[in-house]
Amino acid sequence: MTRLPLPRITRIPAPLIPLAILAMTALPALAQAAAPSELRPPRITESPSSPKIWMYVVFVLLLSAVVFAASLKSKRTHQD
Repeated sequence: MTRLPLPRITRIPAPLIPLAILAMTALPALAQAAAPSELRPPRITESPSSPKIWMYVVFVLLLSAVVFAASLKSKRTHQD
């Protein structure tokens, strides 16, 4: 029975493997740093506004749910 030769990836010395992994994880950051003129955040012309009435409605609903859950009687007794 003839043995097949090992693939080339198994011939990489062990100390180079973490360096290769580190290099692969740094590639996206290097790619972004290469073109800083193209990566600018958009300019905001007006301040963001949220529908305040819905915020208050959700707050009141959540607060009422918490108060209702806290006011429920416990079904456990001192024997549990």
